[in-house]
Amino acid sequence: MENNLKPRMEHQLTHHAQDQYLKKLHQSKSYDELLQAALLLNQLHYMERIKVDWAIREASNNLAELCGYDRDSC
Repeated sequence: MENNLKPRMEHQLTHHAQDQYLKKLHQSKSYDELLQAALLLNQLHYMERIKVDWAIREASNNLAELCGYDRDSC
């Protein structure tokens, strides 16, 4: 069985690039830029969580409708 949670290569490369950028900011003591990068990454993480929550809610509603269930009554 294939591991569907294994990150694709482009995600691994992005992750590596972000790590290197943050380490470079830290090493150069660019703390204001490091803070801005951290705030941006936090905002992106928050937006991704919202999208995941929406997708799960939509999928469960669609599945419940398809199967004839009332999702909220269980």
